Amino acid sequence: MVRVCPDEVKVAALGLTFKAGTSDIRDSPAVAICKGLQDAGSQVTAYDPRPDSLEGARLPVGTARDPYVAAKDADAILVLTEWPEFGELDWGYIERCVAPGAVVIDTRNILDREAVMGSRLVCLGNGTAGGY
Repeated sequence: MVRVCPDEVKVAALGLTFKAGTSDIRDSPAVAICKGLQDAGSQVTAYDPRPDSLEGARLPVGTARDPYVAAKDADAILVLTEWPEFGELDWGYIERCVAPGAVVIDTRNILDREAVMGSRLVCLGNGTAGGY
């Protein structure tokens, strides 16, 4: 595993529940991904549209009550759960808030390339991964 300096890579993780429309984070792959990134030295801030899913949870990463706060100065934004709200975010505003050269990795294929930072969007599972 490659280790990075905690201050070197800042990641915003969007979606912690195991699927959209729920408040259940038990055995969530998104939480496992966030923990792995943090264990590798990344600074991870997560956001989920269901704040009740985070209340009382013992999460291995920091959380934000707002997706725009989570994305501030991020080097990468990961969409980990298919919440429709993520497609409706003000991606123009987010682009102004993230670190220069930041990428968006859509693991759920729910985002519109034109709306989401254009060529810096990587979608997994639809043939565009590996190039942005």
